[in-house]
Amino acid sequence: MRLTDAQTGAQLTLQGLPVDPVAEGQVRSLGLLPGGAVHLLRRAPFHGPLLLEVDGRIIALGWKIASGLEVALIAASGSEAD
Repeated sequence: MRLTDAQTGAQLTLQGLPVDPVAEGQVRSLGLLPGGAVHLLRRAPFHGPLLLEVDGRIIALGWKIASGLEVALIAASGSEAD
């Protein structure tokens, strides 16, 4: 699923990066790498930015870039769910 489809509070694993090389570079510079854990803290209304926790850091990510990120839910037991 896309990061923008995830629910607030979800624990996620990053599966795929944006296709656009510029957006991919921006995402990587923020420490968002495939296989990394992401916690979705808040979603601004009207396609505003998403607030994420990544490696103990809080990051705001714009809707357009966030919509290009593929994620998977992490189940409560620690295993990934589809």
